Amino acid sequence: MFLFLMSVSRGLPLVMVGRVTPMMNFARVRMTGVVERNVYVSRKDGMIEYMSFYLDDGTGVFRVAAYSDVANKLGSGKMPKKGDWVEVSGSLRIVAGKKPTLRLGNTGIRWK
Repeated sequence: MFLFLMSVSRGLPLVMVGRVTPMMNFARVRMTGVVERNVYVSRKDGMIEYMSFYLDDGTGVFRVAAYSDVANKLGSGKMPKKGDWVEVSGSLRIVAGKKPTLRLGNTGIRWK
């Protein structure tokens, strides 16, 4: 029980883009950096299905994405735009032959 409580109460590790490896697939992490371009938003029937943007932390550029409920929650508030300094949190998705992605969780985006 102690280990469980420690794991849920501890903050997510802050990871630099240049240090992400395939062994980190599905890891829950935080990243900070500057939004490189404006957010791309895909809508269907008035709802946001998907949104993504690119984050540059000085060690590299990483794709950040949100889907369905998380995307709608984020889309109903302030959206990041090019030049914003943000902190994002979520799960890494690393698939061979594809660009790695940070899939945003419910805590989403914080402006710095």
